[in-house]
Amino acid sequence: MNIEQLANIVEVAKTKSFTKAANHRNVTLPTLSLSVSNLEKEFEIKIFHRSHSETVPTKEGLVIIEIAKEIIEKIENLNESVQILKDDLNGTIRLASLPGFMSLIMDSVANLNGDYPSIQLNLFEGNSNQIYDQIRNQESDFAIIAFNDQEIRANKELIFEKIVAGKMVIVVNKQSPLANREAVTLADIQNEPIAMHDDVKLKEIFSEYEQMNITLLTNNVDSIRKTLVNNTAITIGLDYSFKTDPFFYESKDLVLVDLIKPHQVQNYIGIARLKNARFSEMDRIAVNYMKEAFQKCLAANS
Repeated sequence: MNIEQLANIVEVAKTKSFTKAANHRNVTLPTLSLSVSNLEKEFEIKIFHRSHSETVPTKEGLVIIEIAKEIIEKIENLNESVQILKDDLNGTIRLASLPGFMSLIMDSVANLNGDYPSIQLNLFEGNSNQIYDQIRNQESDFAIIAFNDQEIRANKELIFEKIVAGKMVIVVNKQSPLANREAVTLADIQNEPIAMHDDVKLKEIFSEYEQMNITLLTNNVDSIRKTLVNNTAITIGLDYSFKTDPFFYESKDLVLVDLIKPHQVQNYIGIARLKNARFSEMDRIAVNYMKEAFQKCLAANS
């Protein structure tokens, strides 16, 4: 028995496929299959039920796989502790985020790399549903995301950590008649051209107003910014996504206006991660850098 064999059975259990597991482990299918078979022979226990549709652990295999996960995590923690003792923490942080937080994340990463130059960042940018899929599929270790209490209750397999509470706003050009308003309702903006992120959370806001004039639905931030600068559309979002973006908080031409909505739901910006997945010391350090950057930026631009 060796650590590679344990990692192989954990990956097969996760993907429910020898082929996918081999791809993820960067080994050939025969090599991985032989590795698992040899482990089964050594233990004299069948670890997996194999079929054409999927591969699932046996009752005994489930016990072995859980112990294998614990062993792998302890070895990873040991390696990480040694790196910290040697002042040589290294590895890859896999982070997912909504598009609006990219600028602040880059600032956080610059500070992180200043102290830990051997840490690399693998960054996924997408909408809320894509980010949740990234976390569930263990393709990202954690995410910077907007969420509410209802989402926390609905996603019991995830751990959420709130950084700051936010409110819904619209952003308009200062030349817009809406720029002088302290607050607006959905009825007030029903006929306004709207450019917005293609995100289910934002779409739900308009569920009671089917005739909203959405002229641009995109995840290209620059396209939305251009419509605002040209005063050809307004946009909508949570205030902290604009207050942490220098394009918005440094602009003298754009104005944030509160959006009043019936049955308003409290939203937060924070961290989401999978409950039963390893959260390394490196991940914790990265999260602390990002939390500090968000809080500092929000305090400066409140």
